[in-house]
Amino acid sequence: METMAINKGTMPLRRRIAYGSIFILFILFMASLVFIIVPASIGYFHEGIIGYVSDISWRFFVVVIVGVLLAFGYFYKEKWQHTVIWWICLVIACAGGFFLLKAPVLDLPYIAHPASLNLDYVTFEKDINHEYAILYKVQGYTASNDIKVFEIDSHTYDTEKEKWKPQDNISADITYLPHTDVLMELKTYESN
Repeated sequence: METMAINKGTMPLRRRIAYGSIFILFILFMASLVFIIVPASIGYFHEGIIGYVSDISWRFFVVVIVGVLLAFGYFYKEKWQHTVIWWICLVIACAGGFFLLKAPVLDLPYIAHPASLNLDYVTFEKDINHEYAILYKVQGYTASNDIKVFEIDSHTYDTEKEKWKPQDNISADITYLPHTDVLMELKTYESN
């Protein structure tokens, strides 16, 4: 029985141009995500709509990278055991992708009308314990004595640290997206 060899070099020019264009757009899109993710790691893009976009960006970036790895793995399966492992990884990746992208989707209705919260005994912290990342945070106590922590931009951190002394009793009115905890607005004042 004679098998017919498929010559992959005979793809029509229009299809090669289409695939090449899609590949270039994909690379440009992933590069633009990197230009959002990297500044976020050094204290930018944590508040407001850009903070929401930054949160979606790193989540989507992780999902795409895992998807690309699974796509390459699909073509390099040699034994039936590899196929079983690939399917298990696919199910785990789909579940992980669902949980990663669920929070930003649930926050879509809150963009126009974010949730609000009042914090007492507010402190501003700079977290340099992570390699290649600096995190700026505001934290305080809610009315039910729960501690709530939000990431803030480096500019907000600097402004608030200059505005308040360490011994001041600070309160804050905060609007935020409830599922991703992206801070939309911060108003601080001295409580009595």
